[in-house]
Amino acid sequence: MSISRTLPDGRRQIFGFLLAGDFAGLEAGAVYGFDAEALTDVRACRFERPAFEAFIRDNVDVALRLVHVASNERSQAARHEMLLGRKTALERIATFLADLRERSGERHLRTHPLSLPMTRAEIADYTGLTIETVSRVFGRLRDDKVVEMVGTGAVRILDPALLAVFAESST
Repeated sequence: MSISRTLPDGRRQIFGFLLAGDFAGLEAGAVYGFDAEALTDVRACRFERPAFEAFIRDNVDVALRLVHVASNERSQAARHEMLLGRKTALERIATFLADLRERSGERHLRTHPLSLPMTRAEIADYTGLTIETVSRVFGRLRDDKVVEMVGTGAVRILDPALLAVFAESST
């Protein structure tokens, strides 16, 4: 699932990709400021706000878990700001792949190959790059034997250490 916002002129910024087990829709206000789009089949639970807030009051362990979720989301947002503001195209794609691999592993999802249910356009909207640049960087990572494409919906990370180096500083 992608979380995004679209400007009046049609430009879209994707803020993140949710994985199985992630929590969506935790907003303080009455109106949600983001769009959510399913990229694969999704099974979701929906809670009415008053009932959910009552449940949280009665279940401290769930409330603490949501604090943890919110903290992780803030950390992820800060990493995304750094990705958009300071990283090169190679660093952006490498960071995107390394983060997705780490998050997938934490949720016990398949990482070899790593599922990429998003399109190149969606990756571009997340990384602030053009589709052509995303494709060019994937080509470089493939040529450098860092990744191997598995069809259009997955990538095999062949050299996680080199991917981490690229994520931190392209040379």
